[in-house]
Amino acid sequence: MVGILFVIINFLNVLYFHLIIHDISSTPFSYKLLPVLLASYTMNFTGPLKLSMPTRVLLFKLVLGIPYGGGVAVVMLTTALDVAVVAVLVLTMAAWVFVAPLAGLLLGAGIVLVLLGLVAIFKRLPYRVIQRPEWLRSFLLDTARLSPTTFLYVLGISAAKSLLTALAGWFILTDLGTTCKLPQFALAYFASHLAGVVSLIPWGIGIKDASLAELLSRFGTSVATSVTFVALDRIIWLLIPVVIGLLAGWQLGVGALIRSANEEMRT
Repeated sequence: MVGILFVIINFLNVLYFHLIIHDISSTPFSYKLLPVLLASYTMNFTGPLKLSMPTRVLLFKLVLGIPYGGGVAVVMLTTALDVAVVAVLVLTMAAWVFVAPLAGLLLGAGIVLVLLGLVAIFKRLPYRVIQRPEWLRSFLLDTARLSPTTFLYVLGISAAKSLLTALAGWFILTDLGTTCKLPQFALAYFASHLAGVVSLIPWGIGIKDASLAELLSRFGTSVATSVTFVALDRIIWLLIPVVIGLLAGWQLGVGALIRSANEEMRT
């Protein structure tokens, strides 16, 4: 079951990026999008590369032909959306666990409506008058191309990715043995993920792991089981994608592409 969810989540991730890329840069779908996402993930993990821009933005340009400005907007927007969705899920599950399920659902729905309202306001702002800094002006112009329909789709897809990831973790934890309930697990999983993001440490290594193990212990899971689960979670969602990304990067010839790009930038 976890393997099936892994495939579904990666499919949703490709769809997620494609919808945003299509609106921002009008780039048609490419079968290379999945290997690009995996390869850039691996390259960011395997060590600091002396590049003039984030790896994913560079590969968007070199492999998919997305302009650098559009690539930056895609990366910033997808990251912001994912973090916002996880934050909403943390608040929703906290209300669900500590107050009542209905309170959680109402809170989550209310926050989503507020976000949609903010997006509607943003679309009407006179962002075109902004001249400096250039990166902000470019980001706002690119982001404003995202249609309301696409925004709803990607918001739903981002939530689905997070929920399915948590569900996969729940299946693993129940096999290991726990008295932790699903809503409690979801709260612990999303809160630890958010803590890792806020820490600004790559992949939240250490922060996410310690907070997840601590929260699971507080919700009735033994320390040994919590630590085992954290290790398995890292293997599934970090190490396996890194290995797959290495193969994807080799298939795309990423090394040669980056060397060529660096040489052009120096000249």
